[in-house]
Formats: sequence, structure tokens, C-alpha cells
Amino acid sequence: MFEKKKKIIILLIDNPITALFMLGWLKQNNLDKDDNYEIVSFYCTIDYDDSYSKKIDSKKTIYENNCKRIMSPIQTKWISCSEPGYYIDRFSLTPFSFYKLNQERKLKKLYLHKIKTALKTKNISMQNIQQVWRGTSGFGSFFRYLCPRAEFSKFEHGLSDTCINTPEPLFPKNLSLPKKTNRKIYWWIYNHLAYFNFSYLNYEFDSYISLLGEERKKTTPAYENSIKSIKLSFIHKALSIVNKQFNLSLLQKNISGASAVILLHNIKPWAKNPNDHLLFFQAFEKHLINSYSKIFRQNQIKTLIFKSRLFHEEFNKEGFNNFSQLKKEYYLLFLSDLSKENLPTEFYLDTIKPVVLIGDYSSGLFYSKKLYPNIKTYSYHPWFINYTTQTFDATFPDHSWLEKTFHGVLQNEFKHILPTIISTQTNKPKQT
Repeated sequence: MFEKKKKIIILLIDNPITALFMLGWLKQNNLDKDDNYEIVSFYCTIDYDDSYSKKIDSKKTIYENNCKRIMSPIQTKWISCSEPGYYIDRFSLTPFSFYKLNQERKLKKLYLHKIKTALKTKNISMQNIQQVWRGTSGFGSFFRYLCPRAEFSKFEHGLSDTCINTPEPLFPKNLSLPKKTNRKIYWWIYNHLAYFNFSYLNYEFDSYISLLGEERKKTTPAYENSIKSIKLSFIHKALSIVNKQFNLSLLQKNISGASAVILLHNIKPWAKNPNDHLLFFQAFEKHLINSYSKIFRQNQIKTLIFKSRLFHEEFNKEGFNNFSQLKKEYYLLFLSDLSKENLPTEFYLDTIKPVVLIGDYSSGLFYSKKLYPNIKTYSYHPWFINYTTQTFDATFPDHSWLEKTFHGVLQNEFKHILPTIISTQTNKPKQT
């Protein structure tokens, strides 16, 4: 008798949050227990250079292992491959870009060959690939070409993904072409020149999978049928699995009294010397004291837990070590000292159980509030914009338009998970 060929689901994973959402979706649909399917995780390595860390290779390994351990209860095969990157800025196509587009075309051909080789090495037939799930991975385009008949699902990662398919005015005018018709023409030109006429020019997905699916359906009625919601119970189930994988329950013994988690930002794109980072964190400490002391008192906060992103740990740890005023009033912890894996914030909340969560205007605040409605969330992005604009004459462009989107146009749909925005003047230290 011939063995029945299993249907293959390719999971394009490049970060732990995407892995968590995919694990929850697999559990919700019982696909991890369905013998008709084979689950293949295709990991896309992150392209960070050693300017982020003196131990950049070690951090890349930790990052991949985090994703791998999250998926380990269900995945059958794991493939690791670096992303191709871009030879040319996709948002600055000009008539003078044809040489660079040709170079990118060669780069894409190289990576197409690498993907084919990786699949062949694991005995994966492209004819059996039925579904492709992706978050932000750059490999989605290649799989559209290799598996044109497969069903493609987009997993939400970040607030900009939450805005997919919302009305055009919600997007910033300075990011790509404003009109949908022009944007289609733009990408048609780019894809034909850079991707040698790949057959994935339709950028739509068969389904959009989101923790915020119910909210998104209200904002985009035309896509209601294609937007799928990951139920909270299955994300909590996935988080419980991860908790055991990483022994996160052990963190609780380090926390004294009511706690607040503070998500640290970075100024790496503009900092010219180490002193820039120290001045930034000095100003940030003053901001926390001036703007959050009352909130801390009202919630009887005893412990402040500072959370850095994995690839910003060294800059942020140095800043944390210089918080001289906060340590007089609170017990301070640097989360990476307790958990070397340094997973995204959402993974720790069930164990730490903070009363308050403070961060910039990011998906972490939204997802956390959705998962744990009782947590009080605050955004310090007005202060950050103020500081970086005054100091470096630059800032991250997303904060302002995302605030206008969610606290403005989409406020009614997202009001139950919106963070409170704390606006204050910049506490910028004087240069000495």
C-alpha cells in the first residue's frame, strides 16, 4: 500500500510573537493533532549587525532558539534560512534605479535557489504545500512563486499590520503612494523588474489572522470574511505551553509587592557616541519621576521591571544601571537579568502580573491589554518624539500616524484596549 501524502503547512517565522500566534491558531483549529497535515517551520534569520551588540551572533542564536522552543510542541521539521534583504529601497523607485533593480533580481534568484535546496534537503515536495502562513517574513513572496496554488494567510505583527485594508486616509502620506491604483502600478513595475515576473503580484491574502480580529472586522467590513480571530483562550493556552518551556513561573519569586513593567526604547539610529545613550536614559528617568510617580503611588507600586528588546540590551542595561533617583523609591529589576531569553512582554505578564504597563505606542501595549484587560497601560511616545526631535532632529515616523489612527479614526473600535497617553515636556539634560 502507498503511504498517503500529508498536506504541508509552511510556517514562515521570524519572531516570537508570530510563532505564538501561529501556535494559538494551530491549537484553535486542531491542526497540530490532524494526521493529514505536516507542519514545517521555516525560520527567517534576522539581519542585525554587530553595531547592535558585541555578542550579536549569540543574540541571533537566542532569538532563533526562542522561536524554535515556542513551536517545539507541534512542529515536525525546522528549516533555518537567512532573508535576502534588499539591494534597493523599495519605496524610492526612480528611472535611474534599473541597474540596482537588476542587481536585486540576481539576489532574488540566488535566494530562490537556496529555498528550493532547503526544502529538498528536508524531503518537502512543493506540490504538497497546501498552506503558507507568514508574519513579516520576506520569504512570503518566494513561496507565492513556488506554490501558486497554496492558500496564503497573513498573521498580524505590529500595529501597521492591524491597519491592513483599512481606508486609505489612515496611512501616512509620506510612506509610499497614497492612491491604491498608483500603488498597484508601482508594485507591478517593482516586482517585474526585481523579481523576474514572479507570479505573486497580487498582494492580497486568502485570510488575515489576528488577535485583534474582532476589532479589525469593524473597521474593514469589506474584508470581514477573510479576517479571522484568534480566540483569547487559545493564546492563553499557547502561553501556558511556553511558560512551561521556559520555566517562566520562577520569575515570580524575584518580585516584591505590586509591580509595573516599563518597556525601554532606543535611540540607536541617531546616537553618535555612548554619551548620547546615557543622556537619553537620564532624561527618561526624569520623565518617569515627573509623569508617573502619582500613578505609581495610586497603584501602590513597589517594583519597577524594565524590559529591553533583545538586540538593545547592552545600551539599555547601561542606562538602567544609571537610574540613580528611581532606586531610592522602588525596587528595580532588569528583566533580561532574570530571563536571558528576553521574550516579548506578552510572554511574561501571566507570571509577573504587573498592575501597570508603560511603553511607547506599540502593539505590545494593545496585545497586552487584550490578553489581560485589568492591566493599566500607558504610552510615553509624545515624550519620546519630543526628545528625539529636539536632540537629533529626527524620530521614528510611525508613532504620530498610528496615534491619529487608533486614538482618532478608529477610536470607537479599539477604545477598550487603547493605552492612556501621557504627554509632558521633554526633560532634556544639559550637555556638559
